[in-house]
Amino acid sequence: MNTDTLITATDLVVGYTDRPVCSPLTFTVQQGQMLACIGPNGAGKSTLLRTLTGILPPLDGQCTLMGQRPDPRRSWQRAGLATDMSMAAFFPGLTVSEHLMMVCLGHGVNDPEQVVEASLEDFGLETVRDSVPDHLSSGQRSRLALAAVFCRPRSLIILDEPESRLDVQAREDLGERLRDEYECGGGGFIVSHDPALVSVMATAVLVIDEHPRVVSVDEGVHIMRTGLV
Repeated sequence: MNTDTLITATDLVVGYTDRPVCSPLTFTVQQGQMLACIGPNGAGKSTLLRTLTGILPPLDGQCTLMGQRPDPRRSWQRAGLATDMSMAAFFPGLTVSEHLMMVCLGHGVNDPEQVVEASLEDFGLETVRDSVPDHLSSGQRSRLALAAVFCRPRSLIILDEPESRLDVQAREDLGERLRDEYECGGGGFIVSHDPALVSVMATAVLVIDEHPRVVSVDEGVHIMRTGLV
């Protein structure tokens, strides 16, 4: 297994039953890379994420996750992959700080108390640390989901439109955090509609349209800003 390769897709066709949602996709993500994924609504971006993480089977072609076939039931995938795919579920009886503590303890984080305190500060959640999820705003819930991603060990991050419901400052902070992630040897695959975020955090851009392709960050941002996706 090549541990430097985090994601591979070869002639990958994604969709439901026998109905593909986009043309075949071929790309890789290595350690030290952050691939942004852009495309119009309905292009198949979220379906691709579900296929890459093993929630959906490929209709054709192949994909691997950290060198193996994706399978969310496997311990190696749960240990190495941190995700927020806009489906965050919270325990209604746990507070914000208790959620983060549960994540840290579940993943064997050293000094979990310190990590939780740092995460509350980094994601602007100090004032709601003792609140339960039902008392949070949508933006606070999004920041809690992201805090749970970044407070745990990981080799690969997969996020689906993480900028949603974040204010301008939170988006800037997220971009810097994702850039630090790949500069420190991690990697990621991020679906986004925000050209400013993509310009900061991506090393390349996967465009999903009639002719899927990987382009430079500058070209990807240009495509986004000219309204072509």
